[in-house]
Amino acid sequence: MENTFSINLISLLLILGAVQGVFLSILLLTKYRIRPANRFLGLLVLFYSLFILNFMLSNYTALQEKHPHWLMILSGLPFLFGPFHLIYVAELTDTHLKFARVHWYHFLPFILHKLYYLQAYFISSEELSAIMIQIQLNNPPFHIILSDFSVATIGIIYMIIALVVLKRYSRKIQHVYSSLEKLNLSWLRFFTYAAFFIWSVVSVENILTVFSINVSQFFSAVPLLTSVYIYTTGYIGMFKAEIFEQPDVKNNLAQAHEIEERKSIDGKIQRYQKSGLSEQNASSYLKKLISFMEKEKPYLNSELTLNDLSEKLNIPSHNLSEILNTRLNQNFFEFINQYRVNEVRKNLEDPAKDHLTLLSIGLDAGFNSKSGFNAIFKKFMNVTPSEYRQSVRT
Repeated sequence: MENTFSINLISLLLILGAVQGVFLSILLLTKYRIRPANRFLGLLVLFYSLFILNFMLSNYTALQEKHPHWLMILSGLPFLFGPFHLIYVAELTDTHLKFARVHWYHFLPFILHKLYYLQAYFISSEELSAIMIQIQLNNPPFHIILSDFSVATIGIIYMIIALVVLKRYSRKIQHVYSSLEKLNLSWLRFFTYAAFFIWSVVSVENILTVFSINVSQFFSAVPLLTSVYIYTTGYIGMFKAEIFEQPDVKNNLAQAHEIEERKSIDGKIQRYQKSGLSEQNASSYLKKLISFMEKEKPYLNSELTLNDLSEKLNIPSHNLSEILNTRLNQNFFEFINQYRVNEVRKNLEDPAKDHLTLLSIGLDAGFNSKSGFNAIFKKFMNVTPSEYRQSVRT
């Protein structure tokens, strides 16, 4: 009796997750479809929802015995999870990584899967139902094991590439932004790691299945976790991506990509090619920049961008970025936050400001969050702000 209740409860939760996912995908594909990334997110949520629904229906013996061919219609959907996740990440970050763009070969494993299993429609319901029961008893045919291995391996590979794309994006936005909290896509990085973990769990289950070790009872929560995972991803992504529709953000990201493309990397030395910036003008711009930073302290503005500083100095933004990279060996983010860290150090060393909290000192210096303040200060100083304050007081 207890087992029956548990199974019914899980089924109910899966149904709710699948239904909510379908409605969420409709919102993403209609109301929130302005940004191309949301369309791919909508399709991803839809595929996950249909997969969960199909998984739940596959556990009903009556349906499995009478209409097993219907259950085959949605087979192979997991082959689409990795590609659509990566394409969503690529569209959101505006990456130009060739493999991350929309290409037909992303869907080749899914197409091959569907073509191979067309043969299932030419066998009787009894035979197909017997195979499905075999799978549930953790004794699947070899081709099923191979298919499961393939889909898990592909999923892991795509998540790794997605993490690489996100890393490139994090580096790219540092060319134009001094504060990254609103645009760093930490939520998407978290969900990508979560997907990587789920695929890893599936891989472990597949490996144990080869050795006839039945651990399905320990992995029964995976579909439920997947349901929670995709619904949360879709819901957060639907609203978090709105900031990327702002004109100034679009322009800044486009400029960040241009800066990244303009650089050529030779070992550890980064050089700009064919920029047209003379040695004399570069020296003059650098002198003007340093003087302005020390006198006007624009870094105290937590929302300062490369374009903002460029307009204040009347220096073309691409020239300003070039000077930072070639003359100071820093990107815009590092350059501005070094000044902020120095401002914090000066205030922490001032006995007259001992009554101020660390956070207020950080915010006054241009940082816009406690986490960002602590992380950046430690990166430059190798100690936390509290450790630094304690060291100057002793």
